[in-house]
Amino acid sequence: MKHDVFAALYNDAGFGIDDAGISRLPALGARGIAGVTVSAWSARIGDGQSTYRDGYVTAVNGRAARCGGEIGISAIELVARLVAARVKELGK
Repeated sequence: MKHDVFAALYNDAGFGIDDAGISRLPALGARGIAGVTVSAWSARIGDGQSTYRDGYVTAVNGRAARCGGEIGISAIELVARLVAARVKELGK
């Protein structure tokens, strides 16, 4: 990530060799970014709208888990939880 962000949600691309599809989650967490992947079986790779509308969570980093992220929920539910966590964090 070139910019400071609260969260990053992307396709796991089927995890791949040595779990390459989720390999950035720890690095995002180290920067305080909630990192989450959705299944390539549920959402089209490279399609942000499909990731949001159709995706189901396959992996979360620690930051995302503390914000309510969990494996198996829809990306829509995940985003709602992340927004709620961010609003609470900012004290709004």
